[in-house]
Amino acid sequence: MRKNREKLLLVAAIGTLVIALANGLEYYLSPLEYLREVTGKVEEITHKTDERNTSTTLKIDGEKFWLKDRIEEGGYIDAAEGDTLKLYVKRSYQYLYAFGGPGNIFYVAKHNKMLYNNTAQWKGPARQWMMRLGICSILLWFIYFDQVRNISISNRVQRRRTK
Repeated sequence: MRKNREKLLLVAAIGTLVIALANGLEYYLSPLEYLREVTGKVEEITHKTDERNTSTTLKIDGEKFWLKDRIEEGGYIDAAEGDTLKLYVKRSYQYLYAFGGPGNIFYVAKHNKMLYNNTAQWKGPARQWMMRLGICSILLWFIYFDQVRNISISNRVQRRRTK
């Protein structure tokens, strides 16, 4: 049973490190073109507004895209059915390490004129997850080396004192 716990701890440490690194690479090195570009005619568009938030849902080529944002930030896309839009959205594999979010639209252009730009909503969570999981990974590695490999600072100090 102890071996299973050791392996589970190692897998958790490696997994958190890999996800933290993926988010770090996305935060520091990813240009807008890293997102998936979707260009097409709007088949359906829906706007919803409440006291604080506004949201837009678009259907382009049978695929739905959405965004939700605070009213002052602009979650409204000024478009109509039949307009040709260029969207930048998350790729499917980005959801494996960049969890959740207020939508999957981060940039919208119509006739090469920007209608909506919120790449901060794309990179901001990447930074948060990089930091959170980086700290968790460091802690898991300390626990792994202390409990499984018996390599810790206190053990090294005791070894030096006995020499």
